[in-house]
Amino acid sequence: MRNGDATVAVRYGETSGFDNSSLTSGARVRVTGIVSQYDKTPPYNTGYQIVPRFPEAYGYNGRQHPADIELITDLTPASESPVIAGVKPNPFSPDWGEVAWIELNAPATDRVTMRIYDLKGRLVKTCLNNAPGGHQNYPWDGKDNMGRRASIGIYIVHLRSVSPQGGGVDRTKLVVLGTPLK
Repeated sequence: MRNGDATVAVRYGETSGFDNSSLTSGARVRVTGIVSQYDKTPPYNTGYQIVPRFPEAYGYNGRQHPADIELITDLTPASESPVIAGVKPNPFSPDWGEVAWIELNAPATDRVTMRIYDLKGRLVKTCLNNAPGGHQNYPWDGKDNMGRRASIGIYIVHLRSVSPQGGGVDRTKLVVLGTPLK
């Protein structure tokens, strides 16, 4: 399994109850589980794994939770050319608990990188880095790469889509981070 940047192993036993018959190469899945790292040699930068625990949806503490391995079925097909389809809501206010959902689409064979910049061209957030193409919705919570709240203002969402042949296409869209008036 790849998370867009590096290979991550998903491990489960044959008697765990997980049905992998619907998983195919290129399928998108959401996996929840215990993360561990088993690389025993410095610099310890490989050997990451996720160990899912629950093969079926379950209830805990009054809340329902999905199974730890979910096949993501997105009915929107991959586009023929890259596009940032929208940012909603726009403007958005993290002070109200809002996140900006950035919808993008690119050819399935492309690799996409999406970053957010301020109006001075400074990198604020790397959202996706060399991730698989296709239809995606990415939530931006208004925080930078260090987890700090970005300032109120206008930001540029930049999408770069690179084909298997190496050709790149760039797309941009503006997003406004606001705050409630007092």
